[in-house]
Amino acid sequence: MAASELRRRGVLPLQIARAERPKPKFGLTLASGNAKFRPKHLLLFTRELGVLLGAGYPLDRVLERLSAMGDDRPLRTLAGDLLSDVRNGSTLADAMAKHPQIFPAFYVGMVKAGEIGGSLVPVLRRIIDALEKSADLQEKMRSAILYPIMVLGLTVISIVILLVWVIPQFKPMFESSGDKLPLSARMIMSLSDFAIHWGWAVALGLVLVIVLARQVIRRAHHQQRAHGLLLGLPLLGPLMRKGDTARFARTLATLIASGTTLLTAVRIAADSIANRAISAGIRSAVEQIAKGERLAEALRNTGMLPSLALQIIEVGEESGRLQDMLAMTADVYDQEVETEIKRLLAVLVPLITIGLGVVVAGVIGVMLSAILSTYELSF
Repeated sequence: MAASELRRRGVLPLQIARAERPKPKFGLTLASGNAKFRPKHLLLFTRELGVLLGAGYPLDRVLERLSAMGDDRPLRTLAGDLLSDVRNGSTLADAMAKHPQIFPAFYVGMVKAGEIGGSLVPVLRRIIDALEKSADLQEKMRSAILYPIMVLGLTVISIVILLVWVIPQFKPMFESSGDKLPLSARMIMSLSDFAIHWGWAVALGLVLVIVLARQVIRRAHHQQRAHGLLLGLPLLGPLMRKGDTARFARTLATLIASGTTLLTAVRIAADSIANRAISAGIRSAVEQIAKGERLAEALRNTGMLPSLALQIIEVGEESGRLQDMLAMTADVYDQEVETEIKRLLAVLVPLITIGLGVVVAGVIGVMLSAILSTYELSF
């Protein structure tokens, strides 16, 4: 199937091998050891590689130093693997390509272009800049999601504590009242009984649903559909679209600056996008570009990127400054994401906090009304 697809694209494959699926869940494991390689390690490795190469050291000496220096085992392990391949006659890009779970496609493509053009050090500086801005964007988006999740988690824990431990303490007081208790109090008591006797089943069911959902979503087709649904969410969807637009524009600008052809650059930049629905849409534009369609028009036909981004890219094509306009697009949407995150946190944080207070106060209010009604009945 791979050979047929490559021939259809006009590419003659010399060798086809099965690749291991990367497992980025808890960290990236190198083949030569149990050390975990995380994005921060990639950024640190690239910085050290660029500094030593810029100082005039030959590549093998640089990798030898990196494999021997520092206390960071993942970096030493990676440098040792690359050094072995380079000394066996491999180029740095080809050696990096053997670790697809560590080096993204755009990283390998830029290093290859830098080696061919004799400008590896400037290319590494562009990669460092792209990695830093991408990490900063991811951190901002993570912070926008993390706090509301933490508050919601605390809300659930508070409700569980009330239902399982607090409310049962009042049960003996209400037993003599029977049906004379307020309806809200009877409902809370029934909910408490259900949580005590069947809460474990509900928790187990939720865990099973989450595990099954993750297994289903891991399949490419279902993952693309799930990511497409995420784009339709009222607040999170536009934020994800803008973040991926910034990542795509910056990666594409960096690849073009390193000398990569437009078709290859668009294909690699599409693979760097986190949302699979947007990534698939942009990959579909590659065929239109290959047929002579302009980049902005091909991307507009996908319906995946915001209109402002398409207008800026179109201006870049018409003025011959596509690389600069792509970088501008990335900066514009980085700023928009930061603004949206601040606005989202400004709305969600007090809203969720008030919601938590209302839920807890409501349960306590119901119990107090039940206690007061019990005293009235006793008199």
